[in-house]
Amino acid sequence: MKKYFVEFLGTFFITLAMCLSEQHALTIGACWVGLVYWGKSYGAGYYNPAIILANILAKKMTWGVFLPYFVVQILGAYMGALVYVSAKGFAFLPRFDVSVSFASVWLVEILFSYLFILIYLRIRNESYFGIATGLTLNAITQTCMKISGSMFNPALGVGMCIVGWNDVYDLKLFLAIYVLGGFLGGILGGITHLFLEEEEALQSPKG
Repeated sequence: MKKYFVEFLGTFFITLAMCLSEQHALTIGACWVGLVYWGKSYGAGYYNPAIILANILAKKMTWGVFLPYFVVQILGAYMGALVYVSAKGFAFLPRFDVSVSFASVWLVEILFSYLFILIYLRIRNESYFGIATGLTLNAITQTCMKISGSMFNPALGVGMCIVGWNDVYDLKLFLAIYVLGGFLGGILGGITHLFLEEEEALQSPKG
């Protein structure tokens, strides 16, 4: 239960930081750095169901952990968004550029979720992984903010959507971009990581 509580608390603070800073990229990246190091010390620190899905597809986790992680991450995001509403009086939701085609917005969210997860999976066991992934999150948030709204996390998308239900511009588009988009990035990341690791194992000299 300890690791699930850590996931809940970490996702809660990431959501709250994102909302209160109005998606300030440096704030999100810096908060991520501290929380992933803290969470990893308890055997957790994922805070994103797309990362869990990628780990499963890369054969680093089993399917049995997916639903518990997803549920507690959604609860953490929901509570973070709810605290924001209590403080501000209205819900915070990411905004995508309605003047850009849905396909372009969706592709941006998928591709940069994919990039983030590729980096995360590869360096998860390195001492610098928190800083590297935090800087990556900072960079992709700034890069995509004006186009897709820069979510890259299905749990945050679901949690914020539940709290701000009445203010969602288009529910189907919102879920497709911020939930399905993140998961597709995770699927691509997990498959790519598995392929590259298998190729590396095959090419390694045997002694």
